[in-house]
Amino acid sequence: MIQIKTSRNAAGQVVALEVRGHAGWGRKGQDIVCAAVSALTQTALLGLRQQAEASIDYKVQKKPALLTCLLLSPPDDKTGVILETVLLGLTEIAKEYPGSLKLTEDWR
Repeated sequence: MIQIKTSRNAAGQVVALEVRGHAGWGRKGQDIVCAAVSALTQTALLGLRQQAEASIDYKVQKKPALLTCLLLSPPDDKTGVILETVLLGLTEIAKEYPGSLKLTEDWR
């Protein structure tokens, strides 16, 4: 199961994202849930870095499967839109494949 944890600041803005594990929905290389989550989260990283020009600390690795992203400066409108949009997509995937993806949130 893919574990996704988001962190929000006191104002309710997303400030961190952590994605761990594999969905286990399909065979290696053919798992559509892993592919969808990977595409969404890596596109969010690209958007934060290239479109929003956000200052972030991030890590992407294959083994073990891990993607982390932490905003190093306060969120603004652009970073907020990117992170909330990726969460919308991940939430829909979790609804469609509930045994493959778990989303949790914490507040800082």
